[in-house]
Amino acid sequence: MKRCYNLPNGILSMDGTLIELGIAPSCRDASDYHGRKLQWSISLLFLNDLNRKVRYYLAGFPGSAHDNRVWRNTKPYQNPEEYFGPTEYVICDTAFDPSSFCIPAFTADVGFSQSADKQLFNFTLSKPRVSSEHTIGILKGRFPGALRKMSLLLTHEKKSMKKILMYID
Repeated sequence: MKRCYNLPNGILSMDGTLIELGIAPSCRDASDYHGRKLQWSISLLFLNDLNRKVRYYLAGFPGSAHDNRVWRNTKPYQNPEEYFGPTEYVICDTAFDPSSFCIPAFTADVGFSQSADKQLFNFTLSKPRVSSEHTIGILKGRFPGALRKMSLLLTHEKKSMKKILMYID
């Protein structure tokens, strides 16, 4: 990222998306799968490089799960030393909490404008972050049955979620 975007040691971009379920879940926690954007959905988090190659993903959380909650349950978050060097990090949007290996854009407080430095940082970060949006768009375009609207039923049985996750994988 340094070569293209002046972000030394930034190695990945991260973003979340939702996979719509075409059939309402019939499990005890069905209401959790009612997401903020879609009728029924499953969360999917991608970490990709600037060449739009997926380096890690996690799927299966209910559509109502916040991206940061999904991120906190990933192996890269729980074991960063296995995924990042001492100065390496992933860039992301404001949905994620900052850490030594996760650098989100700055948020603006309601009613206040950001400093020029924060605006410049966010602008610099926005260019490579587009790669994660492109990665998700490319995958949803290539695999519409799996990543746009899935026609598999989610029930209280574990095997139904396993079937959905196998379909995504």
